[in-house]
Amino acid sequence: LAEAHYQVDAIDVSSAALERARATADERGLSVNWVCSDLDAGDLPGRDYALIVVARFLDRRLLPRLVDALGEGGALVYETHLTTSADVGGPRSGRFRVRPQELMHLAHELRLVHYFEGITADRDGRRMALAQLIGIKGDAGF
Repeated sequence: LAEAHYQVDAIDVSSAALERARATADERGLSVNWVCSDLDAGDLPGRDYALIVVARFLDRRLLPRLVDALGEGGALVYETHLTTSADVGGPRSGRFRVRPQELMHLAHELRLVHYFEGITADRDGRRMALAQLIGIKGDAGF
């Protein structure tokens, strides 16, 4: 997104993950607002986001705060692990996996434009059970 000249806040609890991302961004000459924060305990650094992307993280209490942080017509792209009996990678605890259709329910305030649940192959070939959602806040198109 930064390469496409969007203003980006990159938030992660892991300073090591942020440093790896910062090194890549620096190599490419990109400007990013790096925020080391535990979203379980804090707020997002901004409001009226056009886009929020969450990758393979689950905190059910966070979803309403993410929706609140979106601007009118803003999109939430959310991917997280899905409960399954299949042999897949990812967390073993059900606490970190959504049940079937749970992600859709958690984001009920959004207008869904994409929803997927199933088993996919990661870039490294590992099988993963995932739930994916793209939802828009309000009536405005994206």
